[in-house]
Formats: sequence, structure tokens, C-alpha cells
Amino acid sequence: MKTVLYLIGLLLVPGALNGQKPIEASGTEFKLGQVMYPGVQLMIPEASYELVEEMWIKALEKGTKSDVAEAENGEITIFGAYIESAGGDPVNIYSQIIPRDSIVELNASIEVKRNEFITENMYESEFNQLKTYMKDFGKEVYVVVVKDQIKVEEDALKELEKDLKQLQNDQEKMEKQISKDEHNIDVSEDDIRTLEAELALKNEEIARAKVQLNSAGDDPFQKETSKDVLKDLEKDRKKILNSIKKEKKQIVGNEADIDNTQLEIPALVEQQNRKMQEIEQQRIRVNQFETKLATIEAY
Repeated sequence: MKTVLYLIGLLLVPGALNGQKPIEASGTEFKLGQVMYPGVQLMIPEASYELVEEMWIKALEKGTKSDVAEAENGEITIFGAYIESAGGDPVNIYSQIIPRDSIVELNASIEVKRNEFITENMYESEFNQLKTYMKDFGKEVYVVVVKDQIKVEEDALKELEKDLKQLQNDQEKMEKQISKDEHNIDVSEDDIRTLEAELALKNEEIARAKVQLNSAGDDPFQKETSKDVLKDLEKDRKKILNSIKKEKKQIVGNEADIDNTQLEIPALVEQQNRKMQEIEQQRIRVNQFETKLATIEAY
């Protein structure tokens, strides 16, 4: 069941095997309400709408006492904000977040004066700085996304390693149980040898007791005494025979346990081999995501 859930989890990880995707920023016009705004369009791969919104609001509010005035339906506005690419003066920022298929579109427009916006034609330098700022923001978001992906993959690796450790522990317990059963067999065999020696002595005592009984003649006291001695000896003999039977039964049980356990071990070893292969593949996946992160961080 864990393996099935794990495989489903891999299918849900966006971009898991396709590597990093480009972060694109370009000039655009977008509509908020009934008004068209010029600005920069940023395409952030693999991110969720919620993450982009959260990080974008923090970025807009950073370094200013102003709070976002509106943040509804992906439309986010802030007045009197400070952004490096717009110089040192406070500006108004109108932005829009649109979730796409496996990508989030972020549009941003900066109003430096009343109805005067940063565009490539009017503020070329500031416009290029804004594009750089937006791309840097997209990179920050993408880094968070991939770090989360790495965490998912590392957690999956830990779970596989935990499963392998459990299988190894199970095998170790089985092997210890076999050793314990083998030891119990040895003890029972030693006990049987001791009991058989006692039985041989007891048979000799019984034989002598029978001879004594037969030689008692008509002496009633001697005859009764001999009968009691013989009766006690036969009781002892019966106890010894029962003990031998019990030990032999225990040996049969231990041998059956060993056979059953030995039949289970090969399947357990095969499970471990498969689990080690899964772990190796998962380690490769973790390395792929780490390489993906390094590539994004080098943008």
C-alpha cells in the first residue's frame, strides 16, 4: 500500500522528471477592471497560485509601511510602495496573478506619477530593471517550489529506507529465532540423553525390585514392602518416559518452526533487494531535483 501511495505521490510532483523550466519576463498590457495597464508579464513554472500570492504580497510590502490595498481574485494593488527598479520615490503598483496549466502568470504595472507608468518606451532603464526585479522574484518563488519538491523526495527516500530497515530487522529476528530454536533442540537432545540414562538405571532398579518381590516368599510384610517399592519405581519410570515424550515433541515443534521460518526468509530477502532498488532510484530522483535547484539558483 505504501508503494502505491508513493508512486501516486511521484505522479503528483510537478515537473518531476522534466527538469527546470525557464522563468520568462516580457512587456505586456493587462486588464484590471475596465482599465488596461502597461507593465511586465512574468511566467513562473510549477508554482501554485497561493504561493505566488503570498510571496508577492510580502515582496510588495517589504521596505514600506504601506499594506496591500486590495488582494481579491488575483488582483493586488498597493499605494506608496518602494521598489528599487522604480527609483527612490513611492509608487503605485497594480498587479494580477493568473493560474495557468503548470505555470502562474504574474502581471505588474508601476505608476510613477498620476497616469504615468513605467514602459519600455518612456522609462527604458527602469523598465529593464523592473524585468530583472520580476525575474529575480520568479527565481525566488521557483527556488521555494523546488526546495519543497526536494523535501517531498527526501521524505520518500527516508520512508523507503525505513521500510528497508524494518525488513532487515524482520530477517534478523527470524534468524535469531532459528538460532533459539536450534539451541532449544540441542538442550532437548541433551535432556533426552540424560533421561534415557536415568531410564536405564530405573529399569535396572525395577528388575531388582521384581526379583526381591519374587524372593519375598510368604512373608506378608516383606511382600507388601517390595510391592510398594516396585510401584514407586514404576511411577518414576512413567514420569521419565513422559518427560522424554515431551522433549521429543518439543524438538518436532522447534524443527517445524525452523522449517517455516527458513521458507519465509528468501521472500524477505527478495523484498529487501527490491526495496534497495527503489532506494537507489529514489536517490537518483533526489539528485535530479538537487541539480534542478542548483540550475535555478544559477539563473
